[in-house]
Amino acid sequence: MTEADEGVRESLVASIARDLREQILEGQLAPGRRISQLSIAEHYGVSRLPVREALRELSSEGLVILESGKGARVAAMNGGDLREVYLLRERLEPLAIGLAVPLVTGADLSEAEEVLHRMEAIEPPDAEWLRLDRQFHMIWYERAQMPRMIRTIDQLWDVAQRYRSTYSMTPGMGGTSNLEHWQLLESIRRRSAKDAELLLEVHVRRTRLALEPTMAVSPDARRQGLEA
Repeated sequence: MTEADEGVRESLVASIARDLREQILEGQLAPGRRISQLSIAEHYGVSRLPVREALRELSSEGLVILESGKGARVAAMNGGDLREVYLLRERLEPLAIGLAVPLVTGADLSEAEEVLHRMEAIEPPDAEWLRLDRQFHMIWYERAQMPRMIRTIDQLWDVAQRYRSTYSMTPGMGGTSNLEHWQLLESIRRRSAKDAELLLEVHVRRTRLALEPTMAVSPDARRQGLEA
């Protein structure tokens, strides 16, 4: 295979993975739904090879389950997955923001304030509110200068998208989240890394604690999450 052919294959894999990821995160491909490699290959006019590679990529992100002899299906939303994703977020994101606080610029603060004003004008559940929420958080994480950690956080946000969408339907959620965002911004403006870390940990944990009772999580697992 020439370098040109390799480049085309990688581009196909990335394109297919991106499209399937968006369909999963937006709910067009429901949890548990079977994914036909043949149908996808026919849709893109390609062989099954780039489709399989795209599905392996999504499997590594926790969005797709690959089953030997059965193909692939969209990963289900369940308490165990919720707990794992959010416990990781509760550890990594405060670490990232603590590292970022000393490096935050005036432009970052202005951008974050503008994003929050736009969020207050939108009532969740709303796809734009969720997009702005992610933008607000990523302003800080990208300042941490830890590319490997940021890639992991970004991947966790992809997996958490479906849980965030569910949580956004909780009555009063928007007001609580907006208030916590402003408190977080103020702690960053004061250059208090410790306050930012503590506020963010509570902020991220709130989603897990709200959704766990609605999903199957063992009592021991839930207790461990509360004690973490």
